[in-house]
Amino acid sequence: MSVKLLWGGYYTVSIRQGLVAVVLNTNLYYGSNKVTADISDHAGQLQWFDKVLKQAAQNGNKAYVIAHIPTGMQGKRVLMMRPHFNKRLNELIIKYKNTIAAMFYGHQHTDTFKLWYDQGEPVAFGLIAPSITPTHNPGIRLLRYDRLTFQLTDIWQYYLELPDANSKSKAQWKLQYKFSEAYGVHEISSTSLAQLVSNLEKKTDVFMKYFRYNIVSAKGESVPTSCDTNCRRLYICSIKEVDVDGYNKCVKPVTSNGFRHRGNLPWSFYFLFTTIIVSGSISKNQFL
Repeated sequence: MSVKLLWGGYYTVSIRQGLVAVVLNTNLYYGSNKVTADISDHAGQLQWFDKVLKQAAQNGNKAYVIAHIPTGMQGKRVLMMRPHFNKRLNELIIKYKNTIAAMFYGHQHTDTFKLWYDQGEPVAFGLIAPSITPTHNPGIRLLRYDRLTFQLTDIWQYYLELPDANSKSKAQWKLQYKFSEAYGVHEISSTSLAQLVSNLEKKTDVFMKYFRYNIVSAKGESVPTSCDTNCRRLYICSIKEVDVDGYNKCVKPVTSNGFRHRGNLPWSFYFLFTTIIVSGSISKNQFL
């Protein structure tokens, strides 16, 4: 682990028997990272990622993939990685769809998720956690999973209401929602999240709940309180389309401007520190 960590900021570690964490340094692929723009595989990370997941598959292990920046779009037509890196990572995720149990990301400062499809079927998903550093209210989450199958079963999302904390000079973290109760799902999987996306498209009340959670229940003059049809389309397309062509087709009824990659914005503006607590359980009613 130490050699790869020092070489490129990526590594893998065993969590328990049958489960490994594969931690990527996706800042190497960031649109604002001009140093790696013309390098096909900086620090050999993509080749290593392929090798590690192949080995996990051969050993019958599952993998949790953890990274800062996800592939795909952020909000309104912003491609977070340079296109060639985005394409290659998506290919590897699809290639090892049966090995990757879940993916976890940060970077966006919002509460959302992404889906990967293969021939029209949802085959992989990534959860994007809200941030501790403000843009909205700070968020911290507890993830629940089955220790036998490594299937995620729930998210308990907590938040700190900043105006209240500032007025009282005291931080009180509150439970914002339980994913299972908020969205009516019994597990967190590619299939259940694909059904949730369908509900976001068809049911305004479900989408507005997601919209509120997306900004961690933030309030204030600069915080949007509504999202029309075009706005909703941009959110949904960013969830279910992680490649450039698919995204542009998805948003075409809204805009013909296409995507832009994050290449002209300062690094400091997008700094994110995200905290996730993972809790495994054998029983569906027990946290350990």
